[in-house]
Amino acid sequence: MYVIPALGELRCEASKQFLLNYLALGEAQARELAPPQFEAATQALLQHHLTSEEFKRLLRSPNSAVRGTAILEFVDHPTPARIAALRSVAPWALDLPQARR
Repeated sequence: MYVIPALGELRCEASKQFLLNYLALGEAQARELAPPQFEAATQALLQHHLTSEEFKRLLRSPNSAVRGTAILEFVDHPTPARIAALRSVAPWALDLPQARR
């Protein structure tokens, strides 16, 4: 349960690639490794430097846990790149309220 969040703090290409590959797994495949942690893996990945295509890939994920976590993170912690990805893939999400701080 600690490995996935630690990979977010370990900002190197190997940890980023592992998280990208993990998020591409189906639920059954992830369950073979351990209980699925798609939300935690998405949050960990968002600590890395991502390209605009990687942002869009998260928003297009067939896994609703990945998509939902990405949308909420993009809305609550916007950057120009995140806003551009939302505008491109899920423009309706730009109307969602931000979390209270």
